[in-house]
Amino acid sequence: MPPSTVQFTPPINTLPSLDDGVLFVFYGIMAIYIVFTAILYYHWQQYGTDARVNWITGVAYLGTTLPLVAIMSILALTI
Repeated sequence: MPPSTVQFTPPINTLPSLDDGVLFVFYGIMAIYIVFTAILYYHWQQYGTDARVNWITGVAYLGTTLPLVAIMSILALTI
């Protein structure tokens, strides 16, 4: 008997769309961001010695990351 020449090729309509992939990656990045922010906040509260420095660091962190998150969410949700 000759070897079987049947090959599996999934139909193209069953593959996830690019939109779904972008949203999946966006949600993963947001989950990592939230966990990282929570850990950072805990360390600020536990190990910070100067309240003013903690406040400046928190404002700088949120001031730089929130615009990036906003841009990323606009791009991910409008594709």
